Amino acid sequence: MHSDHKLVFDGPAGASRTIALAHGAGAAMDSAFMDAFAAGLCVEHLAAIKTPTLIAQGERDPFGSREEVAGYKLARGVQVTWIVDGDHSFKPRTASGRSEQGNWEAAIKDVVEFVQSQGRKKPH
Repeated sequence: MHSDHKLVFDGPAGASRTIALAHGAGAAMDSAFMDAFAAGLCVEHLAAIKTPTLIAQGERDPFGSREEVAGYKLARGVQVTWIVDGDHSFKPRTASGRSEQGNWEAAIKDVVEFVQSQGRKKPH
């Protein structure tokens, strides 16, 4: 598949681990871009993926509620962390008493802990 999109690598070339971050390239949630990707989104590959994977998901994300995600078949190496009251960008409702910055920090903490835990696991 040819793509004019470029990947951005931000870190040392010899790093022992790589973190891939994916999102709608800054597109609004109601854009044609996000509609096309949501329509074509499938999760079947997560049942057989061999790469350790962490999915950070907002509790109110319209692309996957707790109930929906609980029904996914996920490989042993796939973990899901839930961002309290977060939408797709982790923004909480004001009434929750949480802040967007706080949710970002919680997600970053979860990613750091996940990456660090991978260094402690023995290869299969």
